[in-house]
Amino acid sequence: MNETAVVKQCLQVLSYLHIYAWRNNTQGTYLKAKNAYMFHGKRGVADIIGLFPNGRFLAVEVKAPNKLNGQSESQKEFETEIIKNGGVYLLVDSAELLQQKINEVTK
Repeated sequence: MNETAVVKQCLQVLSYLHIYAWRNNTQGTYLKAKNAYMFHGKRGVADIIGLFPNGRFLAVEVKAPNKLNGQSESQKEFETEIIKNGGVYLLVDSAELLQQKINEVTK
């Protein structure tokens, strides 16, 4: 299973749990004049962004199965900022792990 499939499954779990969430596609490049690449969006932002029913911010970084150690430095920085500001940041490689972590956070 690839990361895209895991993201889709995670979004289904979040919907089932009544957590408002969406796929966050912000990082990308495009070719500008004179062969220069330009980036848009903030580097390191999680794959899924959402809100718990109580309004608490949720960020879910999804990795392909067995690739949890693949976080970039910008993703680690984003994680630090979310946690520092009272949000929830979850790093997962399966929908099952996401559900387990959501259960732990919402106890």
